[in-house]
Amino acid sequence: MTSNTKPTVQGQVASAPEYLYASALEKYRGSLVDDYFFQYRVQTSQTLPGEDNKVDFLVKSRGIWYAKEVDGEIAHKTMSQKEHDRQRDLFVNEALKKLGVEPVERMDAEIKLKDFASADEFVQEQFR
Repeated sequence: MTSNTKPTVQGQVASAPEYLYASALEKYRGSLVDDYFFQYRVQTSQTLPGEDNKVDFLVKSRGIWYAKEVDGEIAHKTMSQKEHDRQRDLFVNEALKKLGVEPVERMDAEIKLKDFASADEFVQEQFR
């Protein structure tokens, strides 16, 4: 990835933290991680205005599916953004539960996904 090339995950444009997380998932594919999907669309009973109800990552580890959201430095910071996320997650989690998927876990990119080493360590912590 060059400095002016946007990172991609599974053929879709990704943020830098999403790219770091996906790189760590790839590293552990076949050991800690069975499989994963990026920008997985969830069919919900309701949708908030302006939402398309995707989860950043749907990750399978040891036969269990987990929904992961990468919260970056711009979005997800204000109280109104956090409340919007909470409401959205209620709809998404309701649909995911019917599929046997664990509830959405939000990850703070500034703390857990700063670089390849921190992303690698974080994936190990999550799926060990």
